Amino acid sequence: MKLPLEESFFQLKALFPEYELNKNSYCEFGRLAILNPHRSKDLLKNIVKALCKKSVERGYRYLFSMSPEQQARCYRMIIQAINFPHPYIIHNNIELPQKMQSECGILKMKLSSLRFPNTLENDSSLHQSKVATPGKYYGNFMETKHANRKSF
Repeated sequence: MKLPLEESFFQLKALFPEYELNKNSYCEFGRLAILNPHRSKDLLKNIVKALCKKSVERGYRYLFSMSPEQQARCYRMIIQAINFPHPYIIHNNIELPQKMQSECGILKMKLSSLRFPNTLENDSSLHQSKVATPGKYYGNFMETKHANRKSF
């Protein structure tokens, strides 16, 4: 099965052989639209946290996203701000095919990826981030409580 951003001429498995996408499941975050009156940094942060949580719950190992450069940088800042154990990588070295760029108008699109933690004992990133189980992971990262507000 392939993601919507994958075309016959643009295959993630070929671009990222080190991710072993034949063995690891992966997902795509598509476009996110929030009406102007409701936009806020907190809302975007909570949506990203909720999407990450659902992705980990469903067993995805990697996330891919194609977004405008400014939005990709925003997602990277959110991932850093919520102390995610792996970096949000904007792949500036990968040029998206012209067909994909032209479908998005004048915006310069970037491909980004994010590795999700898992519960495998031999995953050194889990030991480094002191995360061993999804419950503990969510308690430390995903379900941060905020005063006067319910978290996702």
